Amino acid sequence: MLLRVGGIGFVILLAVWLYCLLDVITTDESRVRHLPKIIWLLIVLLLFEVGAALWLIAGRPRGEAAGPSPNGSRARQRGPIGSRAQRVPLPPDDDPEFLADLGRQHDEEHRRKLNRWEAELRRREEELRRREQDGRGDGEDQP
Repeated sequence: MLLRVGGIGFVILLAVWLYCLLDVITTDESRVRHLPKIIWLLIVLLLFEVGAALWLIAGRPRGEAAGPSPNGSRARQRGPIGSRAQRVPLPPDDDPEFLADLGRQHDEEHRRKLNRWEAELRRREEELRRREQDGRGDGEDQP
């Protein structure tokens, strides 16, 4: 039952349908309501705007969206409503703790390099002082 609408209306319906189709595909199966995920996929695919509306009303998980949590927490909460949520790790580039660890590792590596350079400079200074002292000592003994 495709509604007869103008060009812009059809584009909007197509965008909503594509959104719902991608939402069904990317939603964790344990969070889908009322029917199995594959059935929802078929409903959205075959019934176009009716299927998209049904998905938004009856199948889509309630509460947070199917995507990552916007608050930047260590892990997303997933699982059916009323059940104990699973902890799913965030990707490294979205994980603030991982990024902080990288910063600490970089700082520590930088500190070690500076300490090595400083030790090398001290060693060279001592070597130059010894050469100077050896040169003065040799010069005093000669007539």
